[in-house]
Amino acid sequence: MRILIISGYKEWGGFTIALDGLCKLPGVEVWQYGRWKGDKFGVLTPDNMLFTKHLDHQAITAEETARAWLKQKKIDCVIGTTQARDVSLRNLHPVKVLAKLRFARKFGSPDSRERLTLGANILPFWDDVIGDIPVLGIDTFDDTLVHPPDMPLFLRSKLFFKSNLPYKYSSNFVERDSGSGNTYLKESEKFRPFSLGISEDRYRELLALRKSAGGYQYDVFAAVSVRNTIRKRAMEELRKLKETSKLKILIPEGRLSQDEFYRLCAQSRVTLSPEGGGWDCARHYEAISCGSLPLMNRPFIHTRWGADLPEAVVFNEDFSDYTRKIGELVELSHRPELLNDLTRLVEERFTRTALMRYVLTEAGFNLPKE
Repeated sequence: MRILIISGYKEWGGFTIALDGLCKLPGVEVWQYGRWKGDKFGVLTPDNMLFTKHLDHQAITAEETARAWLKQKKIDCVIGTTQARDVSLRNLHPVKVLAKLRFARKFGSPDSRERLTLGANILPFWDDVIGDIPVLGIDTFDDTLVHPPDMPLFLRSKLFFKSNLPYKYSSNFVERDSGSGNTYLKESEKFRPFSLGISEDRYRELLALRKSAGGYQYDVFAAVSVRNTIRKRAMEELRKLKETSKLKILIPEGRLSQDEFYRLCAQSRVTLSPEGGGWDCARHYEAISCGSLPLMNRPFIHTRWGADLPEAVVFNEDFSDYTRKIGELVELSHRPELLNDLTRLVEERFTRTALMRYVLTEAGFNLPKE
């Protein structure tokens, strides 16, 4: 099958995940529009942590070419990743996933034809040639919002894959719209949970590091920037435990390099991994790949883990079981079963290839097996 992936101007997360995963899927030919140096939307400086080696892979550099391909039905599927956004726009017009779509339609309607940010809303301008080609949306932003620049993509999509997708997201879409039917519930059924996951290259690299680390030197490792109250409380409680416990707890001072962080993960039985900007965090999957059991706060979102997220690796947000869970997780690390199960789940569900296979399968496409 042939896929065209389009994106906005600044957001690298969803684009990188999608492009990296699609380029490794057997039976998939992927083309891209809108993401490379020299594109009409400007010269881009990619974030080094999200940079993808596939950036210049089969790039369509002219909108006319993309439109021609769509018109000739040379594309089987369009994948759109969420667009650039301006902070002032986010604060002025937040469109919550739980909110009624009436507000979203007013500020982000495909009919508005307004480019709220540079490079945003490419999709509405192609409606005349997309026709019945399936459109899939991917949103990897940390919050639980669908913002105005992304609403054209959401409304046009067959399915919309979102990380940090809240529970009960459909409960407020059931209101009838002026006698025209249950339209909001229909829109809510587009949502699917997504994840940041980990690239295959990084996953293999960290598996190799796990084998060469020389065994565990620490019981608990914590290197998180304090970005919210949960992280602040988690670090405070861990420092208290360090003073009263016999556990070997490592809390480095200052910022670690990426390589140093991975090395210390591989040498630690448990890695503290509470939520940052959103619950889904790359640290969850990196720690497991390194051979360390992550301790996470209990998710408040739909996740790709589903019922397979082990109870042993989550603590309650009121911290009533936090200290106990640390001790129990250290004990469980002496046996291989839990780490083996988590590693299998990362490989099956959270590599970028696995994530994109899931996206296409949910949309009804049949792909060759690995």
